[in-house]
Amino acid sequence: MRFGTLGLPGTNTVNELPLHGHRYKVVAGPRSTVVHQDGQPLFMANGARVVVRDFVVAGGTVTFTVKADGEATLRVFSDGGGKPRTVTVPEGTTEVRL
Repeated sequence: MRFGTLGLPGTNTVNELPLHGHRYKVVAGPRSTVVHQDGQPLFMANGARVVVRDFVVAGGTVTFTVKADGEATLRVFSDGGGKPRTVTVPEGTTEVRL
């Protein structure tokens, strides 16, 4: 899955996007990106504009590539909204595995 934006101005929102049996809401803005899956938080980025590529949750592991226009703190809620896994990434492209 891919979400976020580096090039569009302002805050951009997609609601109720069906994909692989789930419904997603994405809000991507200049300082934050938030993704909900079936009404529950799945991903949050704060501090920079980001684009996430190849986001995969499998076997208790989350992997993805993120490109950020500044330092960003990322939170992934892979256990149905429980305690998030958190990582801070620098500006540029980073491979993440949580």
